[in-house]
Amino acid sequence: MIRKRSISVFVVMSLAACTPAAPDTVEIVRPVYAHRVAAGGENIARTFSGIVGVAGGVDLGFDVSGRIIELKARTGQTYQQGAVLARMDASDYRADANNAEAQFAVAEADLNRTLRLFESNTASKSQLDADMARREAAKASLAIARKRLRDCALIMPYAGVIGRVVADSQQVVSPGQTVVTIQNQEGFEIEFGVPVDIIDLIAMGQEIRIKLGAYPDREYAGIVQEIAPQISDNTTYPITARFEGEAAGIKEGMDGEVSIQLPNPNGVAIVVPAVAIAGSPSGGAYAWIVEGTGELATVTKREVSVGPLRRNGTLEVSAGLAVGELIVSRGVHRVHDGQTVRVLSATPAEF
Repeated sequence: MIRKRSISVFVVMSLAACTPAAPDTVEIVRPVYAHRVAAGGENIARTFSGIVGVAGGVDLGFDVSGRIIELKARTGQTYQQGAVLARMDASDYRADANNAEAQFAVAEADLNRTLRLFESNTASKSQLDADMARREAAKASLAIARKRLRDCALIMPYAGVIGRVVADSQQVVSPGQTVVTIQNQEGFEIEFGVPVDIIDLIAMGQEIRIKLGAYPDREYAGIVQEIAPQISDNTTYPITARFEGEAAGIKEGMDGEVSIQLPNPNGVAIVVPAVAIAGSPSGGAYAWIVEGTGELATVTKREVSVGPLRRNGTLEVSAGLAVGELIVSRGVHRVHDGQTVRVLSATPAEF
C-alpha cells in the first residue's frame, strides 16, 4: 500500500512539471497621430448659397407678344448697337399694319375730297372737322401698327456682351418677358440670403470668398455692395456682392457658395479636426488625451462638448479640452483607456 501511494505522488508531480507556465500578457504599443489643441479665431466662416448675375446688367425683351422664330443671340458674344438679336413671328402684326395703312389711305382720301367741297362751299365745317379727326385717328393707328411690326425684331440698344440667353426658339413670350440679358463693364455679382439672426453682423464693403459649382478648385474674392432692407419670401435678407479681380470663366446663372467671416458668438473657440472626436453610445462625444513626454505616452478618455460639423472638416469644442493639450487625431477607435501609445506626430491647429 505504501509503495502504490508513492508511485501516484510521483506521477502527479511529473505531470505538473511537464505543464507549461501561462505566458505573461504583452501590451500592444499602438502608434497614433496626435494633434496639439490651439485656440481658434474670434471669427468663424459662415457659408451661403447664391446665384451669379450680371452687375448692372440689362434685361431685354420684346414689347409685343408672340412666338420667337429666330434667335441669333449667343451667350458671351459681343454685338454692336442695332444688331438683331431675335425675331418674332410678325405675320399678324404685318397684316395689322397693312390694314392700318389701308384705313389711313381711305381717311386721307375722304379728307381731301371734303377739303375741295368745303372750298366750294358744298361741305360744312363740321363735316370737315370730322374727316380731319378720322384721318388723325387712322394716322395714329398706323403709327402703332408699324411700331408693333418693328418690335417683332429684338435690337441691341448699344454695343455690349450678351450675358445670358433666357428664352428659346419657338417659345411664346409675353411683352416685357426677358429674352436676353446684356452684360456691361461692371462685371458680375452674386446674390445670396442670410437669416435674420446674423443680418446685423454683415456690413457694406465686407470682404467675402466665393466658390462656384462649375469651378470647385477656384476661389474668387468679392465685396458686399447691397443689403436688402426687407426680408424675402424665403425668410432671408437678400445680399448682393460684387466679384473683385479676375473673373475668368464666370457666367450669369452659375450657382455658387459664399463664405463670409462673422464674429463667433462663443468668443474665441477651440477648433479641432472632426476625426479626432469620437461618438459614444449615449449620444455624447469624447476625445483621447495623450499624456506623457517622449515617444511613448498613455491615452485617457475624456468627454467633450462639440458644435456642428464645419464644411472644412473641423468641430468647435465648447467644453472638455484646453489649449496646448495633445489629443489622438487618427485611430480614435483603436485605442482604449490607459493604453500605451507611440506618438508619430503632433501637429498644431491650423484652422
